[in-house]
Parts: sequence; structure tokens; C-alpha cells
Amino acid sequence: MTDDKPLISVITPYRDSHNFLPGLVATLQAQTFLQWECLLVDHASTDGGAALVAALTATDPRFRHLHEPDPRPFPALPRNRALMAARGELICFLDADDLCHPEKLERQLIFHRARGLKLSVTAYTRFGGDDAFQDATIDPVNRKPSSLACRCPPDRLKLRNLLSGNPIPMLTVMASRSLLVSLTSEAGLFCPVRHEDYLLWLQLWQEQPQLRYGCLPEILAYHRRHSSNLTAQRWRSLLWWYRLYRTAGLGHVSAALGTGRTLAASVIRAFKERFDI
Repeated sequence: MTDDKPLISVITPYRDSHNFLPGLVATLQAQTFLQWECLLVDHASTDGGAALVAALTATDPRFRHLHEPDPRPFPALPRNRALMAARGELICFLDADDLCHPEKLERQLIFHRARGLKLSVTAYTRFGGDDAFQDATIDPVNRKPSSLACRCPPDRLKLRNLLSGNPIPMLTVMASRSLLVSLTSEAGLFCPVRHEDYLLWLQLWQEQPQLRYGCLPEILAYHRRHSSNLTAQRWRSLLWWYRLYRTAGLGHVSAALGTGRTLAASVIRAFKERFDI
């Protein structure tokens, strides 16, 4: 990469992710699009992750290492810190335990620009299980596409669609920086709550009902499933969802109804996951 400002900033918080960091670095270094930077934010790690990151990225200046001093377990905090430092025109997100296709940035950028979008997503798949927490070498990228269960966010979205649960996984997102800046307050873009990404989408579609959004239906992102995922705490999320809907501005009744719809959607998803539907 040249010394030019990167076009894409990839934001990656990490917290006690020593097992996954080599795969994270490798999945980005394999990208066919080169004009990116990755902001790796150490969020109170205690497993030597910071030293490992320093060693893994010593020869690649596209990686920038940041530190979030607030130890509260909210991904919003390191994400906000990275957004403040990001230099790219476009923002992507990739958690430390996830992976992406070598052509994700390139293909999504072409799609994003061709349609004049402000926010784009891609199809994705999930891999692993509890074994994936121990084995960071599990590699879904080189499997045949036919062996992967394709999960695709909606190709169109309205606010009413969002009130039945979060359809947009962070690892699939490419967003125009100007769009995110328009919602950023003094405290940052993300609120320090559970499901902060879902709250962002609710607020975004409230502010911009006609948002230029699109979905590229190709599997370009890979979500690693294991018991430490925050999203695995589905049955503890009822109160989180209710509080989130209230934070988004819904009244008590609407927030309760939204929580009920989200619970029903979660039950359906859990059933499909159980029987691999």
C-alpha cells in the first residue's frame, strides 16, 4: 500500500482473544483490495493479546494498535475509540473471532459504489461451535460454497422490519463515514448498551427512512459460533431488548411489543439453528 490515506477502515475490538488474533490478521492481509487500515483496539485484555498483536503487525503499517482504558464489557467503547481515529471514507467492522473472504473488501466496494449506497451488507455464514473457541485454525473460507449455509440480510429494509430483531450482523457492514458521523454525538456513535449495533440501526432508520442501503447476496463473511459470543446469551436478553427499544425512543407499550416480537424471532432462529434449517 502507498502512503495515501486508506479508503477503508476496518474496526476490530479485542478482549482476551489471543487464540483468534492470528486468524484475524491473516484474513485481512489476504484481502485482494489493498487500500485499507485496521484499527485493533485492546479492550482490557489479560491474555497477552496486546503483545501478540504487536508481533503479528510489526511489519504491516496498515494495522494500527489502540487501547481503550474503560474496562466495562461494552464493545461500543472500543468501537467509538476506533471511529475517532479512523481515516477511511468507508467503515467496516470485524470482530476478532470472525473471518472474511479474501475478496470481501473488493467485491463489496464495487457493489457499494456502483449503487451509490450509504450502507451495504453481504451474505454470511456461521461456522464452529464450542470447539471453535479452542481451535482457532478452523477455516471456513476454503470450503466449497455449496457446503456453507448462506444467511442473507434483507435486500430492502424499513423501520418496521427492524422492530422484529436485528437483521444486520456487524461483520457484513460497509458504511460511508459521512453517514456514521451524522449520528455521532459527543459520547460517540455507539451507546454503551447490549446490542449497541441493533440500537444504531434503529436510530439510523428513524433518522433516514429512505437510507440508500443494499445487500450483496454473496457469502463474504464468516461468523464464528462459540459459547463466549455475547449473542449466545439469547435468553438473558429480554431486559436488554426492552431497554434498547426504550433508548431508541419507543413508548412502554411499543417497547414491550417489540421485545415480544424479538423473542418470537429468536425462538424461530434457535429452532432453525438446532435443526440446521
